[in-house]
Amino acid sequence: ATYTSIQSAIDAASPGDIIIVCDGTYNNWLHIDKSLTIISSSGSASTFIGQALNNNYVDIDITTENVTLGGPGQGFDIYGYIEVVNGDSDPINGVSIVGNTIHTEGNEALRGFALGFRNDDYFSDTISGNTVSGNTIYSAGHGIEFNNYQSEYDINNNTVTGNTIYNCDIGIVFYNYNSEGDIYGNTVNGNDIHDC
Repeated sequence: ATYTSIQSAIDAASPGDIIIVCDGTYNNWLHIDKSLTIISSSGSASTFIGQALNNNYVDIDITTENVTLGGPGQGFDIYGYIEVVNGDSDPINGVSIVGNTIHTEGNEALRGFALGFRNDDYFSDTISGNTVSGNTIYSAGHGIEFNNYQSEYDINNNTVTGNTIYNCDIGIVFYNYNSEGDIYGNTVNGNDIHDC
C-alpha cells in the first residue's frame, strides 16, 4: 500500500511489518507504538524527516520494544530528536537506531539530547538489548543518552558503536537520576566524538 505520510503508514501497519519510505521530505512528528522496521529506500542523503530551512523540527517517539529505525544505507536525515521511552510499563528492549543523521542545532524545543533512551517513572522496566550504530549527530546537550529517571530497573547489554558525534555538551552518557537501578554490561566502542 502507498501512504502520504510516514505516520499514516505506521498507523495502518501490523506488528512485524516493514515500512519502506521513499525519497522526499516528511515534516510530521512520529509516534511509533508497534514493533516495526522503518527504513528509507535510498538512505539519509535523500530522505528527510523535518526541515531546518523552515525551522520545522520533529520529535520521533518510540514507546514499544523491537523497533528498527533506519539501517546501513537505509537511514534518515532527521531535524529534531529521537526519544525511546517506556510506554505502559513496557521494557525498552530490542530497539535499533542505525544509519541516521540527526540535527538538533537551533531547536529550542529539544529535550536536551539528540537520541535518548529513558525510563521516566517507577513503573518502568529495563533498558536492555538496544543498538545505536552508524549514526551521525550534530549539536545537542547529550548526543546519545541512556537515562534511568526515578526507576528501580537496570540499563544493561546495550550496544553503542560506530557513531559520529559533533558539537555536543556530552557525546555519550549512561546515568541514573534518583534511581536504584544498575548500569552494567553495555558495549560502547568505535565512536568518533568531536568538540564535545
